[in-house]
Amino acid sequence: MQAQTWLDQNYPQGGWINYCGEKEQRRWVGEIYINEQLEGELDLADFANRRFEVLISHYVDETKFEIKNLTGIKLTNVQEYIDQEYPTEESRTKETKLYLLNKNLEGDLNIVDFTNLNLKELNC
Repeated sequence: MQAQTWLDQNYPQGGWINYCGEKEQRRWVGEIYINEQLEGELDLADFANRRFEVLISHYVDETKFEIKNLTGIKLTNVQEYIDQEYPTEESRTKETKLYLLNKNLEGDLNIVDFTNLNLKELNC
């Protein structure tokens, strides 16, 4: 699906009625969650909330779309980050320190491959 079409369907520019029956506007939205494959450009200029977050499922290939005008934070799935940084079992068993702070990560983390005698420090 085209990224901007997805955004316009899920967060209409003219506003929408939320589950509480209140009118919402893009500028007030605190987060969006992308859980389906998008393509093309995703322009977030209307989302002005300083605490605005973009959450992207690890099932979504982020290389297929581009986010423009993001004023907030894009969060990456922590397990996806681990899988990219430490792609092999060998790279995981050699690691002695795992630092995950200040990397804009979210989600559940499975570190079973790191539970060996070499991993001395986990900071997340």
